[in-house]
Amino acid sequence: LPAPSSVALSHAAPDSDSLRLAAAVGRIIAMWRLDAINLAKMGQAPKYGRWRLEGTLPLRGQLVSSLSVRQGLLATGSNQCVSVWKRGTYANAPWKQIWSTRTPRPLLRVQWSHDGQFLAAVPLHDTRVLVWHVQDKQVHLVSKLRHTRTVHSINWRRPQIPEYTHQHSLLEITKNATAFV
Repeated sequence: LPAPSSVALSHAAPDSDSLRLAAAVGRIIAMWRLDAINLAKMGQAPKYGRWRLEGTLPLRGQLVSSLSVRQGLLATGSNQCVSVWKRGTYANAPWKQIWSTRTPRPLLRVQWSHDGQFLAAVPLHDTRVLVWHVQDKQVHLVSKLRHTRTVHSINWRRPQIPEYTHQHSLLEITKNATAFV
């Protein structure tokens, strides 16, 4: 069995104890869900049952290189494009692509911001970080961040002060181990 090219873990929905795990192997993405058996009481961790397979998403002609899951949305990065998928609300509903765009190169990494409003992507062996604003089914490229060295990692920073939760900071690390915010 080949190793996964990407794995992503997130809560199934905001303020939910249920977890969602996505794993990509080649052209196929599998999604699992872990539901809490009991609701967490004040100050206690929830107890969980077993992981159950929610379904698979085969992508034609694309090799999946990166996944990110946030608030019921799945972002995929591949050798051709970055895409956003949403699953229907009923049990066993299929995943539907709500947005996709070609990328200049295969993608190394895609990642949602902490609140799901922004999606960042890093093309493989590239000096750019692409950032899109995502609202419902409308997605707009808002920034092409350029660096002098190849970017190899990104991570959205969660604001530590409650008054600043609306602000977004993206940490970018280049090949020479320099970090930018």
